Amino acid sequence: MSKLRFLFSAIFIGITLYLPAQSPKTPLSRVINVSGTTQIAPSLSGDGKHMIFISTSNLKSELLVFYSFQQRPGKWTQPEPVAAINRSLPINHIGGYSLSYDGNYIFFTSRKSYGIGKYDIWYSKKTGKNQWSSPTNLAKPVNSALDDGCPSVSPDGRTLYFVRCQSMDQQEGTGCQLMVSEKRNQELWGEPTALPDYINDGNIMSPRILADNQTLIYAKGQGDHWDLYQTRLVSGSWSKPVALDYVNSPGAERFASIPAQGDVIYYSAKFKGDYDIIKAKIPPAMQPNKVLYLKGAVTDNQGAPMEAFIQVYDVDQKKLDQYYRTEQNNSGFELYLAAGRQYDFSIVSLDEGYAFYSEEFDLRDLSVSTRRKMDISLDPLVSGASFQLPCLYFENDSTLSPSSRFELSRVIKLLKNNPGIKVEIAVHREYLPPDTVSTPEVQLLVEAPDDSTFVEEPVITESSLNVLDEALVNSVDSVHQELPSPPRDLTEIQAEVISHYLQQRGVPDYILTVKGYADSEPLVENENSTDSLQNRRIELKVL
Repeated sequence: MSKLRFLFSAIFIGITLYLPAQSPKTPLSRVINVSGTTQIAPSLSGDGKHMIFISTSNLKSELLVFYSFQQRPGKWTQPEPVAAINRSLPINHIGGYSLSYDGNYIFFTSRKSYGIGKYDIWYSKKTGKNQWSSPTNLAKPVNSALDDGCPSVSPDGRTLYFVRCQSMDQQEGTGCQLMVSEKRNQELWGEPTALPDYINDGNIMSPRILADNQTLIYAKGQGDHWDLYQTRLVSGSWSKPVALDYVNSPGAERFASIPAQGDVIYYSAKFKGDYDIIKAKIPPAMQPNKVLYLKGAVTDNQGAPMEAFIQVYDVDQKKLDQYYRTEQNNSGFELYLAAGRQYDFSIVSLDEGYAFYSEEFDLRDLSVSTRRKMDISLDPLVSGASFQLPCLYFENDSTLSPSSRFELSRVIKLLKNNPGIKVEIAVHREYLPPDTVSTPEVQLLVEAPDDSTFVEEPVITESSLNVLDEALVNSVDSVHQELPSPPRDLTEIQAEVISHYLQQRGVPDYILTVKGYADSEPLVENENSTDSLQNRRIELKVL
């Protein structure tokens, strides 16, 4: 017991709950903060509903890892020990744990056998309700001959932040630098690199990358004195670190976690004699960037889970921002899109005989972090089936928007992957009074490059996710169209513009039919001008 008291004092001595000008603080309920015991090192999932933490609330008063679920705001389930992690308790680094944003993985730090160095980073995958797989070593090059630990994985699962120390024991590390590694493929991580010297200007521990994938918090200190700091990734460079003075005290603030909502921080502090898990409001200026949190599942039209690729492109940067692959036995997904950008979002089934789903998210003016439930059903490409192309736009009456390149690429891939298919390009518009309907009086000049961007791959693969065909990404050309007389409805012209674009990229003309429906098939009544815009749409119909 004396050893345990020494451990607590070494980590937490001098912590106080209140300092002037600090944010109001509230301890979690007594279901979590059991009186007379210690609770430290909280790590929460992105939605704030799942939490792991360390507690002495057990018969032997050992520091064990516990899991709890937040059923509704402030109401947590009775914590349960995480057996897969606690089996190696005596050789684990205290506080070197983190929960992935989707709540499906626990990453931790241990001197388990068959490692690479001394302390290594390990992970365990969720297999059921508080059931976790046997730990797996993260392997080289993340783990090295030195001590590596305190892992934190980005929301998209593609970036790992951790510390590499000259030495580490169960309590803390010395000579620790903050490192980052990018995932090379589904399994392997790239060579880690150190963050800039102005961040690694002391002994660094406990990094946490936040939901915006741009804000990073970490602890700096030694022994009895630790403070929390924050830096942001702006235009590819990390900002000068700022101390989190709204929670820092003369004691040791070392372990913290911030869910995706970004307005509350969870951390460890002394409260009425015990070390409890506290939550505090984050001042607006210190909050991470706002995010759109998407959670859902992908099924077929019969409700069966589907394997699919989810792709998110940054429209302005013309590059892949995130991707995720759902599994047949688990078609759920969780994604976090940071504010300030415009995204092209799509779901493409691994079964090439199904339509895709697409949507554009314009988050350039997002001011509040938002959650959205997305349960997406994909329909088979059978005769009579039709689906909308909501990310296909015209800048004016008859010029395709540059942002349409992503949607057009998906259409080309779909047609290439389904030999023998024939489709109708159907364009609809809202009702317009007769004196406002006009036909463009200009000829549309087309200078299409001589390319073969009718995609060569028989199916979409992981390798094809990283780069869209260059011609498709970087150019959307107008189409030369001799406008006949008498004037036709604009929807006819737009359908032909799309058809010409596809033909110029290798789609045979004989599989394409075009039709402009004008306002003859409305989805909603045209009386309300806002609702009537739903009638303005482009569809692909299987013939």
